[in-house]
Amino acid sequence: MRETLIFQGLLTLIGIGFVVAGIDYMSTSVPLGVFGAVGGLLIIAGATIVAVRKKRAQERR
Repeated sequence: MRETLIFQGLLTLIGIGFVVAGIDYMSTSVPLGVFGAVGGLLIIAGATIVAVRKKRAQERR
């Protein structure tokens, strides 16, 4: 479980980086900035969902 949490934490940090970069890039190109920000949010959401599912599966055992 610990390795999973570390991996999910790294994915979340990458997602935050994409969100920040996307928001920053909006001043240059709005479509690409929105694409980066939304991509980052999807990465964060995916990492959170996987972590929650694994935790629930572990609690059932």
